[in-house]
Amino acid sequence: MLNLNINKKDSKYKNLFNQGIEFVYDTPEVADNVFTDEPEEPTKDEVKEDKRPNKKKKLKPHIKKHRVSNNIEHNPLRSISDRQGLERAYKNNDNNIYVEGDTMYVSGTKHADSIIDTVLDHSYDNIQKNVQSGRYQDVWDDLKLPFHKTFKTERYKNVQDELDRNPNIRNITAHSLGGAVAYEAQARNPKRYLNITTYSAPLISTPGDQSAKNRYRNMFDPVAMLDGGAKTSVNISQDFYNPH
Repeated sequence: MLNLNINKKDSKYKNLFNQGIEFVYDTPEVADNVFTDEPEEPTKDEVKEDKRPNKKKKLKPHIKKHRVSNNIEHNPLRSISDRQGLERAYKNNDNNIYVEGDTMYVSGTKHADSIIDTVLDHSYDNIQKNVQSGRYQDVWDDLKLPFHKTFKTERYKNVQDELDRNPNIRNITAHSLGGAVAYEAQARNPKRYLNITTYSAPLISTPGDQSAKNRYRNMFDPVAMLDGGAKTSVNISQDFYNPH
């Protein structure tokens, strides 16, 4: 007796059935797929299962919120103190800025004595000399602050140029005019998440203002006298006559 494992439905072997050949079939799952590459037709129950909706939970995208940190005491990229950084910024006559690591230091008003010099000698030659040397620039920019024109100051343009050139800057430490410019840069560059530290900034705040955590002023400072939220201390130096 000849035993063949053949699909009975296959027309190719239908003549063998007439010759009395006995066919041996495997399990139903195997026998139905012998000698054919066509996929098995799904049963009604399987079709119902396929039509069932996918009940898997949809994963919601996780959005990580960035916050501006007010604590910059621990910063491995800072190798100098705020005082040293600001002193170097004041000495930089090109743009009054100094960058160390991820911190930019911005000086305050320079050549304020040009006003006294002009009062004492208001001749055309003296005024022209001060104009050509740029000694009036910061004093002129100071007048723009009360009118919310900080972004039009020369110092702000220099700070923005430095931010555009250096994407690694995350902190700005500034003094006086530089403090107002630093907050202007923070507001106009929200995606940079800049941390701001200011000293004697010409700002207005009330005691307990949370935005003034990293703001400092000296007692009797006429420039920062309206910044009530800033931390106040008494610093006596050689130029004690100028608390600013």
